[in-house]
Parts: sequence; C-alpha cells; structure tokens
Amino acid sequence: MGVLAFSGFLRRLIRVDPPASQGTATVRLVWDALQKGDVREATDLTAYAIEEQRIGHEIFARWTERMAQHILAHDPGRTLRDVHAATMQPWLSTTTGPYLGNAPRQAPALVVDGEDVRYTWPGSPASVALFRRDDTYPLEVFSHLARYAPVHTMDGPLREAIAGGRDVARRAVEETMTGNRLVHEIYCDWCWALLTRIRDTVGEEHFGRAMRATMEDWVTVRYNDMLDMSAEELLQLTVEGLRGEFFGPQLLGDLEVTEEEDRYVLAFDPCGTGGRMRRGVATLGTPPRTEPPYSFGVSRGAHDWSWNEKGVCLYCAHCADVNELLPIDTVGRPMRLTEHPKDPGDKCRWYIYKRPELIPSKFYERVGRKRPERFGSIDQARAEWRARQKGRADHE
Repeated sequence: MGVLAFSGFLRRLIRVDPPASQGTATVRLVWDALQKGDVREATDLTAYAIEEQRIGHEIFARWTERMAQHILAHDPGRTLRDVHAATMQPWLSTTTGPYLGNAPRQAPALVVDGEDVRYTWPGSPASVALFRRDDTYPLEVFSHLARYAPVHTMDGPLREAIAGGRDVARRAVEETMTGNRLVHEIYCDWCWALLTRIRDTVGEEHFGRAMRATMEDWVTVRYNDMLDMSAEELLQLTVEGLRGEFFGPQLLGDLEVTEEEDRYVLAFDPCGTGGRMRRGVATLGTPPRTEPPYSFGVSRGAHDWSWNEKGVCLYCAHCADVNELLPIDTVGRPMRLTEHPKDPGDKCRWYIYKRPELIPSKFYERVGRKRPERFGSIDQARAEWRARQKGRADHE
C-alpha cells in the first residue's frame, strides 16, 4: 500500500504515512520507487511532490501581490517599478546565478509595463517575469525564450522520462525540483525584502498591523478548516506544506517529526524559508539575507509579532501572526507554536498540541495574550469573535 490516500476532509490525496516518516521529503520516496522499478508509484509521487510545491508558489504569489500593493497604497509617490527597483533588482542576480549559471553577477535590466514585470541580463538567455493574474503575481523563469520554471503539472515529457529508465527519470525529476526550488527562493527572498520595505515605510510601531493586512484575507480562507481538523490531520497538512518549501540541509523537503504524549514536535535544520535565508546557502554560494546585496531587516524592538524579542527576522515574524496571534485573536487558541532560534545555526521547532487545553499559558503570554479559562467549541469561539468584531465596528 502506498503512502498517498484520499482525504475526505480535504477532498484530495495527501500523504498518510506515520508521523515519524512524514518529514521525509517526497522526492526521496520518488527515488525509492524508481530504485524498485515501480513506475506508477514514482509517477504518482512526483505528481504529488509538484502539487506540494505548487501550493507554496500560489501562497507566495498572493502574498507578494498584497505586500507590493500595500507599499504603493502607503507611499503614494512610488510606482510598481520603484517597488521592484528597491526590493528585487539589487539581489536577484545573486539568487538566480547559481541556478541559471549564465546570469552574470550584475543587476538585471528591469522593464515594467503596467503590472507586467520582466528582468533580463544583457548577453544572457535567462529572464524572470512576473505579471498579474487575478489577485496574484505569478513568477516565471525563462531560458532561451522557453519557460524553465515553475512546473506545476505532470506533462507528457516528464511522464515519459519517468517511464524511460531509472537514470533518465531521476535526472528529469531533479531538474523539475531544481526549477521549482528556484522559483521558491526568489519568492522567499522577495517576501523578506517587501516586509522590510513595509516596516521602513509605515514604521515598526505599525508593522504588525500592516503585516496582518497583507495576509488576513487569504490566510483566513486557507486555514479556516484547519481548526476543525484532528491533530493528526493538521500534522499531515502542515508537513505537506513544509515539504513543498524545500526544508532541510539538502533543500529537498526534509524535516524531523516526533510524536510526544501531548503534542507533535517538528524540527527544521533549516526550514526552507526564514531559516534558509538567515543562514544563507553555502552550497550555492549565497550569503545570509541580512548581508549585502540583500540587507533585509530584523525587528529593532520587542513586539507581540516578534514573540516579544528583539532582532527577529521580519519574515519569520509572520509565523507569530499566522500560527499564533491571528488564531488566538480569532478563536482563542493558537494553531501551531514556534520556538524561534536566536542563532540561525540552531534548529527551529514547531509544536502542534493534540488538544487546545494542553497548551501551556507561556505560549499565550509571550505574545501578549491570556490563555482562556475554558475552551468551548470552535463554532462557539468563532461566533464570539464575530460578535467582538461587530462590537468594535459599531463602536468605531
């Protein structure tokens, strides 16, 4: 029996292997299937790995659109070209260079036509493009005028390659994963750059509210059902998203999952987003994103959105809001809890408690909240929150 099964709750396939093996990158399962000569299993798992990554790309496409528009709304003298010139153009060559090879280490040319944005390098066949699709900014990478990344579907050539023999299949799968990882890394770097720009535009005292304004609408929709899940379902969906963000030292999607009596512990060494950016990637020759040419920001003061600590990466701060503050403020309980390491070389950890009443008070207090004396149903908590929101609106 394979590790993929249909989830009635999610209405799609998801990995249902035991918690201890959930943290194994899906691409490793693809390689195992190829080693065994199981073409069907390898094909199904490759399609699932691509889906894991597509979900992450779509989240970033939506969030970056919100952040860019927030900057434009709060700095009326700026144009979209100005936003890109300040938040992507200075570092894009450093991020893409190890992947595209032929992209010279110089700032790319930037062309903006409405909301169609394209970066090119003189004498290079590589380019990076972003454009508006509904309320998102999809990102595409081209080489020799052909789209190189991302790959979001199992097309015919990839299926044929997987059926064409172990070595051919592995090369094709690795090329797909590498292209999708490049798109992921550009998006992540841009997110931290945009958050830095937002902080510097509105001021750190207003940053928490501004950050939430860029996330709340799509986070609420995406995570609305999570609070109705069992702890095991929440674990499966959470780890699925993390695998798709290329966690682990080899950037394949690996993390550690340990089950304890009261909770699941997820350890990242590093995570594929904030942890990777804080450390830099030695194998790619890219520095920590707090260093040039990136020079992204950290919190100067202690705030609820930085776990009341100074010096927190402004990208990592969104975990405090999405996983803790927003669900606490909405339904009175955090969804997941973060142990954010001061040293980028240390592991980051998330905790998923099996029941809300098992969550210690310290996790509420560190973000300036109070643990409820009782935990009612989710529906009751949501109704109470809506009543509070209506009361605030009526008062205003």
